[in-house]
Amino acid sequence: MTLVNVLKERSVWTYDVMAASSNMGEMIREDAITSVNLAFIQQQSNDNGFGLGTTSLQGAKLESEFGGDWIWNYA
Repeated sequence: MTLVNVLKERSVWTYDVMAASSNMGEMIREDAITSVNLAFIQQQSNDNGFGLGTTSLQGAKLESEFGGDWIWNYA
C-alpha cells in the first residue's frame, strides 16, 4: 500500500460517511471525522514505513499561530 492509496481510501470513506449521515438527517462534525482520519493515516504510515508524522496543535493552543489544528512532517 502507498501513501496515495491510503489518502484515496480515506477520501472515499469520508465521502461515504458524510453522505450516510446526511441521509439520516444528521451531520457528523468535521473535527470528529478529521480525528478518525488522522489516526488511521498515522497508523497506516507506521505500519507501512511511510515516514509520515502527524502532530496535533490543538492541545498546545498553537492552531492560531500555525493556522491549523495539525501538521504533517516526514521523518
